[in-house]
Amino acid sequence: MKEDTIAAVATGRGVAGIGIVRISGSNAFNIVKQCFKSKRTIDWDNIRGYNAFYGKVVDEGEDIDEAIVLAMKGPFSYTGEDVVEVQCHGGFAALSKVLSIVYKNGAKPAERGEFTKRAFLNGRIDLTKAEAVMDIVSAGTERSRKSALMQLSGRLSEKVGELKEKIVKEIAELEAAIDFPEEMEDEKTIDNVEKNVSDIINEVDNLIDTYHEGKILKDGLKTAIIGRPNVGKSSLLNALTREDRAIVSSIPGTTRDFLEAEINIDGIPLILIDTAGIREAEDEIEHIGVKLAKKRAEEAELILAVFDASEDLNEEDEDIFSLLNEDNTIFIINKTDKKCNDESIKKHILSKFKNARIAEISAKNLTGLQNLTDKIKEFAKVDDNSSRVLVKNERVRNSLVSVKNSLESSLKAAKDGMPEDFIVIDLRGALNSLGEITGETLDEKIIDRIFEDFCIGK
Repeated sequence: MKEDTIAAVATGRGVAGIGIVRISGSNAFNIVKQCFKSKRTIDWDNIRGYNAFYGKVVDEGEDIDEAIVLAMKGPFSYTGEDVVEVQCHGGFAALSKVLSIVYKNGAKPAERGEFTKRAFLNGRIDLTKAEAVMDIVSAGTERSRKSALMQLSGRLSEKVGELKEKIVKEIAELEAAIDFPEEMEDEKTIDNVEKNVSDIINEVDNLIDTYHEGKILKDGLKTAIIGRPNVGKSSLLNALTREDRAIVSSIPGTTRDFLEAEINIDGIPLILIDTAGIREAEDEIEHIGVKLAKKRAEEAELILAVFDASEDLNEEDEDIFSLLNEDNTIFIINKTDKKCNDESIKKHILSKFKNARIAEISAKNLTGLQNLTDKIKEFAKVDDNSSRVLVKNERVRNSLVSVKNSLESSLKAAKDGMPEDFIVIDLRGALNSLGEITGETLDEKIIDRIFEDFCIGK
């Protein structure tokens, strides 16, 4: 890998004032030397630290574009290698031409996430920080950004380091008891280990418990809007997005497919899915739409179930109830601006779901929406404390579960009076799982898979 010098466009494609071509590798300076003409002489062989040069990108004597070149000497660059960023104009043609010239002079196309992968492999960042880079890029709300920045600053890595130190301390105490039995009191040593390992398990549990919140901030809360036809599902989507995203019609069955929109509820990202009305379909296309609606409801983390306050509940509503449980559902009584039947509907919902979350709204008049968003925030359970360490992806959560399992095995071995060697084996297993989180003990194929999810140029 280190023999290749890679390049890619590091900014979004499209029309922009500035676009960046990023180059990293041992040949980066030499490549740019061949295709950049500066206003002043540059001693490329003796560049130190960080430098900026103004000039023109050239190709075989032809001026291609004006540019500012940032040259960063390794190992103090993002990747730990020599890095050059060519800042030219951001149009597609200009960026494509500059990139093709860079390739022509010896660079190879970068793979997805290869710049950040090199930063990881060169020891500039660990795996949790590498994943935080992509989280910042994809953050859709201020809370998501702050949470990703907290991880990039190393808070999760620090917590993992603290847990490792505590486990190493227990291993050292047990190994001392093995090597110097005449100087150690076995019973006292085991008692200390049991207490300390129990405390570590509680800390790991607390981290695992943050996964719900962290995943929401990272990926968004998948929220399906369901109900029978014409209860106001599309009106609700439009009300929450404050846009006319969905067609609103009095004709039942207008929505046949599903419509997706991303919204921000006080920093909580929601992925809203408006589905087809659930009823006995009248044609094949509507049948597919209803089937999709039920599938989206099964996959959703939160369901907004909509009922019409201006009409009595019917068999189609009862079919909706059969798809729901109160743990992940907010029951919405819509159209309270019309002749209202909301009390009987509310009573019926509570007869089926004792602890149901119920919001009464008029999506048409935009009333009651604050009550609804409060209930969404209550369900999401996202803490206002942006300095908390959060687990935000399944890989880290699974490693923490493995840590917990190993610690619990060591604790059981201690309580069962097993020899110290057996306890140490499980504690070392916990250490290995903690190493997976930061990438110290992770399999190479898994590392490759993680960086495949990154964008090219990052």
